[in-house]
Amino acid sequence: MRKHVLTVIVGVVVGVSLLLYMFAFQVRESEVAVLLRFGKASSDLPQPGYHFKLPWPIEEVRKFDSRINVSEGRFEETPTRDKRNITLSLCVGWRVSDPLAFNQNFGRLAEEDRMQQAWNRVEGYVRDSALAVMGQHDLNELVSVDRDKLKYDAIEDSILQASNDRAKKTYGISFVLLKLRRLELPESATQNVYKRMIAERNLEATKIQQEGLANATVIRANATTEKEKLLARARSEAEALKGQGDAEAAQHFGVFAKNPALAIYLRKIRALQETLKTKTTIIVDPTIPPFDLFSQGFTGTINKPSVTEAPAVSPRPTN
Repeated sequence: MRKHVLTVIVGVVVGVSLLLYMFAFQVRESEVAVLLRFGKASSDLPQPGYHFKLPWPIEEVRKFDSRINVSEGRFEETPTRDKRNITLSLCVGWRVSDPLAFNQNFGRLAEEDRMQQAWNRVEGYVRDSALAVMGQHDLNELVSVDRDKLKYDAIEDSILQASNDRAKKTYGISFVLLKLRRLELPESATQNVYKRMIAERNLEATKIQQEGLANATVIRANATTEKEKLLARARSEAEALKGQGDAEAAQHFGVFAKNPALAIYLRKIRALQETLKTKTTIIVDPTIPPFDLFSQGFTGTINKPSVTEAPAVSPRPTN
């Protein structure tokens, strides 16, 4: 009895599953679908979710992946506006945007072949648009050391717009992104580009060197001016100190004039100090000045100056 009940339950589940398969279908968020009645596509497109339909051959559902497909195309050489040959490699992101037009062109193909066949068709549109747009731009808008001259964004947008209109209208495919992935040049063009880049780099280096020399000239001029100011200030201070020293020395000349023996004695002492700065062994004649001080000493007399004749010594400035 239990086996009979289990068999009935399994049969009911299988039957319900078959009915759901025949009369219901699901559209995922990553899909678009077209409902066909007797082989003719309906303009009412099923939205994501569960839906009911009549069994085949009355109604049929075709689902297409609506996620972005990324393909890469390599195109033949094309001349730029300044007659330079280049070869482009583009990275293209595309998706199904019009299920009815896409179904009309690729709906009868096997699911695993649809996307490849779709790209093979629209690749020609991208190639034609790329060749046409590149003919409106110079090479230095693609290859340059000056980033401000590059126009990649404008070129990519132009190719995308030109190819998008045709692909969407004919095959129900929209291009959502397009990037210049690779840019190749013939050998002769490559050498010319290298030479141009070297020339631009040399020009930039010369410009930087000239700016450096100009700045160095300004710095040297400022340093020279500052040096002259410091030297002039130092000379002025030296002259002031010299004048002050001469004035103080002049006050002592009167004392030395009245005491010549003291002046001579002091000069001899200074001469001896200069001679005997280092450890030296000398043989001298004690009668020859200033070595006569060793035998004679000071033999003169000192006249004490009066109060009025004594020099007034002012304190030397500390700065």
